Amino acid sequence: MPVVPVEQINDVTGAGDAFSAGLLYGLINGYSLQKAAEVGALNAALNIQSADSVRADLAEEMLLKVERTALCHLDRNASEVERSRI
Repeated sequence: MPVVPVEQINDVTGAGDAFSAGLLYGLINGYSLQKAAEVGALNAALNIQSADSVRADLAEEMLLKVERTALCHLDRNASEVERSRI
C-alpha cells in the first residue's frame, strides 16, 4: 500500500485509531478492502499532522482533498521511477 505524504508530523497519538476509523468507514460504505485501507491511511495522515489527537474539523471533504494530493504525489513518483528504468 502506498505511503501518504505529509507536510509535518505533530503528534502520532491516535494514528492507529484514525486508520481503523477510516478503514471501517470505507468498508461500511461499500469500498473494496484496498480502497478502505487507503481511506484509513489518509485519515491517519490527517491525524498525525494535527496537534490534537482527535480532529474536530475532520470531514469527508478533507479526506477527498488529501486523497487527490496524495494521488498526484504517487503518480509523479511512479512516473519518475518509470523514467529511471528507461
